[in-house]
Amino acid sequence: MRRTLLFSTLLATAACSTPSTPAPADVPTIFVGDLGPDGASDASADTTAPTDTARPPYDAGPAPACALAAFTRHVMDQSAGVNVIEAGGLVETASGFVFAVRQGASRLAMPDGSPPRRDTVDAMAVSPLGFATSPLTTLYDSTAAGSDLSPPTLVRAGASPLALWRENVGVQGMTASFSTRVRGAVLTANATVTGAPIVIEDRGDPFAAALPGGDVLMVSPRIVSRDDAGLIAVAPNVVRVSASGMLQSARGVDLTSLVPVNADSVMMLPAPDGAALVFRVATELRVLRFDREGVVDTRVRVTRNLDATRLDDGAIFDEGVVLAWDEPSGQNHSIHVAVVDPDGALVNDTVVERYTAPGSPVVNVAKVWGGASVVWVRGSGDSAVLRGLVVQPDGIPRTPPRDLLPVPGADGRLYTAGNGRALTFIARDRTAAGFGVTFGRTCLPE
Repeated sequence: MRRTLLFSTLLATAACSTPSTPAPADVPTIFVGDLGPDGASDASADTTAPTDTARPPYDAGPAPACALAAFTRHVMDQSAGVNVIEAGGLVETASGFVFAVRQGASRLAMPDGSPPRRDTVDAMAVSPLGFATSPLTTLYDSTAAGSDLSPPTLVRAGASPLALWRENVGVQGMTASFSTRVRGAVLTANATVTGAPIVIEDRGDPFAAALPGGDVLMVSPRIVSRDDAGLIAVAPNVVRVSASGMLQSARGVDLTSLVPVNADSVMMLPAPDGAALVFRVATELRVLRFDREGVVDTRVRVTRNLDATRLDDGAIFDEGVVLAWDEPSGQNHSIHVAVVDPDGALVNDTVVERYTAPGSPVVNVAKVWGGASVVWVRGSGDSAVLRGLVVQPDGIPRTPPRDLLPVPGADGRLYTAGNGRALTFIARDRTAAGFGVTFGRTCLPE
């Protein structure tokens, strides 16, 4: 999933300093995929030529059966007094699915003089048929602390969902008492908290992915120093969290020489052999990999001149990284899918659909049979539809984009979970009663 700047929480004002971040001479960096001044694709063509003509054809194997009857169901209404809902993730469990959201209140003074309501991070369990199997569970309420919360990041930790979110008090650079931390909780299949809460001080927004062994690797900006005037210095840092919520080391490992302060479109993605931090720096795509134990590989893979002003989402396969995004120009939209091989060479950059409409969809990517599902919401209100296709890890679309099912009212970021040809998703929706969450499932085409 895409977040904007890695350091956005801690660089809100000019009163913040950061360590310099050029890579030292002893850190190897691989620069590949340089396609020259014309960028990743020719303006007259929708697809770049593959960089490796000897690449063997991708074999997905036999298509698994999928007997789902496609449906969408409104499963959650906003809580009383709430004016903002932001979805934060969807995880499949042994008995169904768990999703998490942030709800934000107006922060207006209460008539009884009690502290103004602020934010909550909440979770709900849903059955495979789309019915809530638990009431909405509040994981954390920031009213008493007077703090602000980010949308949660929800990932799988072993067999359980793990929710992580950022909490900050005060305004960085404007209040000397500014503080920020990452909070989190391991959840049961019923979306209740199990074990001790996770608190990691002096941290900004968390970017997390599951490691193959079940632990979770989290990258976030960490405050490394502050002075009496409120000036802080931050550095990117990675920490490993066990499936039970225990920290391997609260201090983590510094990534200053590998992740620059202006990293944009940041994603932390699981990989077959570990995990990877994927991000943009100007016109470059960079991939920083971690092994199965969370140890960083200092060889940063760099793809130059990728024709993207943002990245929305991605998935990592043995064959490479599949990335997708919308490239808007006014009301004109181009849905891109690009594939980068394990060494960083650009395999192709394909425009899978062009259309004209208000707004800008956020494209979602998930691992499914045949490669990666690439889906987005097209249209609005009652005419909104979930549209998409499956793209192989070699960059070849298995079918043209098609309407998958109606998603009336959907107007927020999609989160999906793939299993074979079954695709499950949540999205924020808007009804006459306000905001809520829509849950849906469908079979992807063979």
